Amino acid sequence: MAVSQFDKDMFDQILADRLEEDLGRRLDIDGTLSVSLSLTPEITATEVKLKNASWASDEDMLVISKLDATVQLFPLLSGNVVFDKLDAEQVDANLELSSDGEANWNLGTAGDGSGGGMAVTLPDDLSIKRLNVKFDDRAAGDSLSGWFDDVHLTSSASNLVITTTGQIDDTPVTIDLSLPSLEAVVDPDLDTPVKGNVVALGVTVTIDGQVGLDDSGNATGSADITIDSDDISTLTPLAGVPLPSQPLHFTGNASVTGDQIVAKGDATLTDATIKLDVTVGTDVSPPSVSGKVSVAGDDPSWIAKVATVDLPTETYNLDAEFSLTDKLQAKGNGKLGETDISFDITDASWDGIPPQSIKLSLAGPDMSRLGDWLDIELPAAQFTMSLTGTETDGKFVITDGVAASGSANATFGATIANLDDPLDQPLPLQATTDNMQAIGNLYDIDLPALPFTMSTNLIEKDSDNYTLSSLNAQIDNHTFAGSLDIDDSGGRTAFAGNLTTDELDVADIADSMAAGTLAEDEPLIIPDPGIDLDITLQSTKVTIDDLEFQNAHLRIRTDDREVGVYGLTALFASGKLTTDFKIAHSVENPPINGTLKLVEASTTDISTMFDLPGDVRGPLNIDVEADSDIADVNETLKDVTGHADIVLQNGYVGSDVLRKADSFVNLLAPWRNKQDPSVIKCLVLRYDLADGKATSEVTLLDTSTMTVAGSGYINMLEETFNLRLAPTPKDATLLSLASAVKITGPIDDPKLSVGPLDVATGVGGSLLSSILAPVKALMPILGLTDDDDSPCKAALDPDRGASNAAQPVASNCARPQPWMDNGHVRFGRHTHHEVGCPAAS
Repeated sequence: MAVSQFDKDMFDQILADRLEEDLGRRLDIDGTLSVSLSLTPEITATEVKLKNASWASDEDMLVISKLDATVQLFPLLSGNVVFDKLDAEQVDANLELSSDGEANWNLGTAGDGSGGGMAVTLPDDLSIKRLNVKFDDRAAGDSLSGWFDDVHLTSSASNLVITTTGQIDDTPVTIDLSLPSLEAVVDPDLDTPVKGNVVALGVTVTIDGQVGLDDSGNATGSADITIDSDDISTLTPLAGVPLPSQPLHFTGNASVTGDQIVAKGDATLTDATIKLDVTVGTDVSPPSVSGKVSVAGDDPSWIAKVATVDLPTETYNLDAEFSLTDKLQAKGNGKLGETDISFDITDASWDGIPPQSIKLSLAGPDMSRLGDWLDIELPAAQFTMSLTGTETDGKFVITDGVAASGSANATFGATIANLDDPLDQPLPLQATTDNMQAIGNLYDIDLPALPFTMSTNLIEKDSDNYTLSSLNAQIDNHTFAGSLDIDDSGGRTAFAGNLTTDELDVADIADSMAAGTLAEDEPLIIPDPGIDLDITLQSTKVTIDDLEFQNAHLRIRTDDREVGVYGLTALFASGKLTTDFKIAHSVENPPINGTLKLVEASTTDISTMFDLPGDVRGPLNIDVEADSDIADVNETLKDVTGHADIVLQNGYVGSDVLRKADSFVNLLAPWRNKQDPSVIKCLVLRYDLADGKATSEVTLLDTSTMTVAGSGYINMLEETFNLRLAPTPKDATLLSLASAVKITGPIDDPKLSVGPLDVATGVGGSLLSSILAPVKALMPILGLTDDDDSPCKAALDPDRGASNAAQPVASNCARPQPWMDNGHVRFGRHTHHEVGCPAAS
């Protein structure tokens, strides 16, 4: 007999009120309800809705389109529901976790999970023709949805069997599983089998075992488990990390003893073999996990994908131990190719990098492989490296970094603010090595055998271009600061930048860089350094042995054609030095050329610096320009072409210098007072360099007592002199004493001789006149102008030169002329006829 509409409303109200009281949720029947009265009443209802938690997204947690049930009458009268049959045609379940981790299926009075007074007993058979499930996890931001057809739950005193097929997020799912019933689990005398398989997300899990209770009431049991998948990438959404498209097979065993679950097994992932030994402790919340894992194979690309790093295709093995409570601790060691790896990680969370602390060490015979992993170029040499990294205030700080290769050792450190993009802002770096030469050997670059330290900020301009800003480096006792650009886009690393240093000892660095000496007949070959440099360097002090410059500014440049020093300017004692120098490299017998200018340098300071004897004073100017095609060391000078200019004005030669050159000065100026110093009004030398000779184009000395003109050459190959000097005394009464002086023979043992002067226009006049024109042309080069009122300007004036070429007087004809006889100076008449004098008898 069916219940009337009044009866339906009354039954609905009683049921709804009772459920809301016990479950904290309201149950509404929006459709029809029919009840047949008997000892086992049959209930049919449509549009049955169980309301959701107040914080949930959907209004209803459960919606059953049609429900057919059979209940026992007498338990129902006492407030309990015992189902003999329960079938549903379609069920929509909206399951949800709040951002605080609260589950909407947690039922109880007022929704607090305390439970109510109603007891519900499910039937031995329960079926749902269609189950639609939607799940949202607000805390994790994850969601999934799916459906299941023909869901059957069959229970007995010992077990519960679940069978169904369906789909979760477009992935097929099949469940055929036998689990122990609640009664069997709590019975200490009964071991209940657990058996079946689950196919979901492309993975098949098979279990075969049994569970029960020990005498103390603790769970016990074990089961054999196999897992098979043709493509585990389908598990990526559940794993939370990218998984590779690789087949997986696992065979193992899980056992429960007291408050521990132990799982052991072996797996293969493509060509990789994996061994697991994991223990889960259930006596704490959340459960603790610890264990060991071993992995070995030929292609770690799947590890690279999971760890989101690049790894080479090489054989590998790894043995690690780990533990997890609220943080992960792990340590292990292994090999990647021939590279040994060990690590020790502490306080790492599952959901983030970096860990609180990590220690990492690497060692192997080929550092270039490490460079391949890091996508940087490193030499093919044996190496070791270790570092410690810690997370501090959201930054990962690398400390205690040590690297070594051969005899090269380096220490380093870095601070990384963003591990996803380490170079999104300047990256601080430090490096130290005891021997730069050993590092240079790794890269086939010549570097001095000196200690080196550096601190800088690394800035990434693009994938192949970087800048080292705020650079501070120390090579031996030389400190440099500035910035450096590194360009690796062309396959040949190029460095460009600006550096400053307080003090630079060139000789010290040169000695440290010298690898040996070159034999005289050996061709000169300058090796390609393998890098390009374009560095501007400023130094407040530069020393070369005892030679000192102040405020030096130079540019050092190399490329695939030449290496050189460009635009060097520096204060040199009281003067100024400028020079350019370059030499081609990577070729045999390279061309070399350069210029050097010295402006108004103090000869006194130069003498002191070079420990030269005597007292010579005055501002000195030097201008040298030379080119050479180097054949070998012995013939270098033969190919030199160019010129060398020297100018000294308002100079002074002390008596001590004149005494040391007494023989030479006596020949040149026999009339001088040996007690008086000599004032140099002007000294002009210009030598052309060619064919191994330095040929005098201009030799002019103007003093307070005479003017000296010269000609000849210096043979640089034979190291000999062939020079002629012609003095003109400024006192006309001394003209008869003037003689030409010749300097010949070896440079280290020259021979002096005197001979007659060319007096076509006066004593020494023709030789003096012959140099005036070229000297006049040299005035701009030597820093002189027509407006200058300088001693050199006066000495070079053609009119003055002509007036100084005075005609001899008759009284001079009778004066004896000096001449050489067997190396001795003698006086007598020359056979040479002088203008204005009678012929000798």
